[in-house]
Amino acid sequence: MRTIRDVMLGMLFVAIGLAGVLKLLALDEFAQSLETWDVFPARTIVPASLFIPLLELAACTAWFAFAARRTLIEAAAFSAILAATGVYAFQAWTSEPPSCGCLGLWQAHYDRIATGQTLVWRNGVILLILGTSILTRLVKGDARASYTRVHPA
Repeated sequence: MRTIRDVMLGMLFVAIGLAGVLKLLALDEFAQSLETWDVFPARTIVPASLFIPLLELAACTAWFAFAARRTLIEAAAFSAILAATGVYAFQAWTSEPPSCGCLGLWQAHYDRIATGQTLVWRNGVILLILGTSILTRLVKGDARASYTRVHPA
């Protein structure tokens, strides 16, 4: 079970890192997609368009580099994706759905296949994977290493 979980999470964090790279390769397009989100004031568009993909790359790198902290990294990713999904769903419900901009260079292709429902379902699957991992680590006691300082022997 642990190996399957780690393989699934590894693929998930590679996808998160790849999304960050694709956004960085198309910063202008990603910034334009952020302009469709009511939650972003105009002055925050440029910083957010750089911060979000760098955060995705950091999450991917940290998950692979700091195995002892994976529960914490997964919890942070879970929280960020849950918040983004909630804001997206709220805006889609109260006004126009914003442009996702999730895949940067692949945005044109993604725009053709994505709807608000697709984003919510996709993020739901991601949250299910992260949440299941966090819960199994907590139940099995694997999470302790994520919250304690690791001292070399």
